[in-house]
Amino acid sequence: MPDLTIKPNAGSGNKVIIQDQAGGAVLTTADSGATIANCTFPGKLLASVQTFSSAGTATWSKPAGITAVLVYVTGGGGSGGKHGCGSNKSSRSAGGGAGGTAIKWITSGLGSTETVTIGAGGAAVTGDAAGNGGGTSSFGSHCSATGGNGGQQGCAGAVEGGANGVGSNGTINLEGGPGENGAEPDHHSNHLKSSGGNGGESYWGGGGRASTGFDTSVVSEAGVKGSGGGGGHSNQNGFASGAGGVGYCVVWEYK
Repeated sequence: MPDLTIKPNAGSGNKVIIQDQAGGAVLTTADSGATIANCTFPGKLLASVQTFSSAGTATWSKPAGITAVLVYVTGGGGSGGKHGCGSNKSSRSAGGGAGGTAIKWITSGLGSTETVTIGAGGAAVTGDAAGNGGGTSSFGSHCSATGGNGGQQGCAGAVEGGANGVGSNGTINLEGGPGENGAEPDHHSNHLKSSGGNGGESYWGGGGRASTGFDTSVVSEAGVKGSGGGGGHSNQNGFASGAGGVGYCVVWEYK
């Protein structure tokens, strides 16, 4: 589109004034309309973004001119449980819980560098065992988020999905989704059709799909970006459970 030009008539007291919602002037031209006397706008402008997605520690370095950051930090997801109870027995394997997420707007106390810790996802289970928990993620000492727990497993009774993680010390603290419980089995062609529970959803997306005890083409999937892994089943296919998703951190940088 072409430039928009606003020009007051020349003369004493003729100005162009742009105000904020409170009535304060944020832009005022000189009396003659020839120059801008004040051009200070409130707020900050997004300049750059950094992401961290590998388990372990890393260093965030503040770019020149950055005065504030908006941080999203998510803990690692738990892995699904896995159990095989033998022929014509009901196996139940629950999904892993997702890591929590902390969201924080930081304008003070921000160092030139900050240590970023990314929680590992819970390791997949290959034997008959409960899933493994995910690790805690953090951005310096400003905010953190715990990982989700591993899913449970068993041959009878309730098999609970892994508990979710939660954000801490953020401007907004969010819980991850808990893992799904192991499904109740149904008889089908003299086999017990047992489905594992799916992994819990993190802030960034859904958890890993569970395998089933009847359809050998449906395998357990790993979680991503802090979501939980799906439950495994060994009666029919021997597949491992899904691993939990590695934690995640995004830093939006403002001038």
